[in-house]
Amino acid sequence: GAHARGPEHPVALTFIDARHRHGAWLATITEPEGEATTVDGGALAGALPPAVRPRTATVHKSAHAIITAIDDRTTRMLGWSPGEMVGARSLEFYHPDDRDRAVANWMEMLSKQQSHRVRLRHRCRDGSWLWVEFENVYQGSERMEDVVIVSQMSDISDEMAAHEAV
Repeated sequence: GAHARGPEHPVALTFIDARHRHGAWLATITEPEGEATTVDGGALAGALPPAVRPRTATVHKSAHAIITAIDDRTTRMLGWSPGEMVGARSLEFYHPDDRDRAVANWMEMLSKQQSHRVRLRHRCRDGSWLWVEFENVYQGSERMEDVVIVSQMSDISDEMAAHEAV
């Protein structure tokens, strides 16, 4: 049987929303297996489930596609810190097979000075690729150096996985 082990032995508490099917929340309490668990959470961190990745995020860019700001959701979605993204070219983060499409879309957006959408694979901090859709919202100015593009990013990986399965 289970017994209380005290606060020096942390556990992982996981909630599952089953209200749509069973009208209740399910919860599990598990101990990390084969790991030394410490009060400071050092070893426990690897045993806990990863935080839920946001489905949307916002990146600000210059007319030259230089990243000027990212929100906290971008960091949680892709793993990159502001210091790693701000000042870099957007293209550096795109899959090589998607770069021509990204550039063509960007140039069309600038020439028409209207919002445009593009789907591509974005590199994550861990080296993986995430399918995202950008809605690049053009915020014009008389001077090109003052133009701001607000890129609303949406995770479309589930949809793309379904397409690939078909």
